[in-house]
Amino acid sequence: MKEELHCYRRVSSDVQVKEGNSLTVQLGLGKSVSEKLNMKHVDRSEGSKSSTTDYREVFEDIKQDIKKGIIKNLWIQDRSRLSREMIETMDFRVKYLEMYGVKLYEGENGRFVDFSDITDTEKMIYDITTRIHENQNKTNTERFQRGMKFKLRTLKEKGMFMGQTTLFGYTSVEDEFDGMKFRRWEIDTDEQFIVRQIFNMY
Repeated sequence: MKEELHCYRRVSSDVQVKEGNSLTVQLGLGKSVSEKLNMKHVDRSEGSKSSTTDYREVFEDIKQDIKKGIIKNLWIQDRSRLSREMIETMDFRVKYLEMYGVKLYEGENGRFVDFSDITDTEKMIYDITTRIHENQNKTNTERFQRGMKFKLRTLKEKGMFMGQTTLFGYTSVEDEFDGMKFRRWEIDTDEQFIVRQIFNMY
């Protein structure tokens, strides 16, 4: 009976689902590596989830399956799929991979990462690489925040909708100003009568 290779795949945003480092690409690589290692491919797809802001249900399931002894072999396209946070990556490596003797493979060639037999220098390189991914994530977050702040300053008078829950009596509509597309608040023509009735009754 073949050993199982659990292939964890994830993208950080909906844009990546369709472009670049897509889920489909990761699926194909996982199957290819499984065949190369003569293991049974088991797909563990997280979908579009950020490693820093979203709760990752599949990743948490993987942790529990490692504890139960279900997972003995794990593949990822690159270590940033696990997490872009250095502390979380190290915690997963020590508390799950090393503690339960799980073999980790990564990349399109399925390179085996042997934590029990690597030098201190290699461990340092592994951790530095994780730190680089973490820094890239922070840079992308800061860039996104700067963009949002710029939009707020420019479009605040236009009633820019920030994406929170729409208040009763309002809706959000697409608009464009000076080449920037955005959503803005607008009174809901159906619900406005109920809001007025509430105020009148009060």
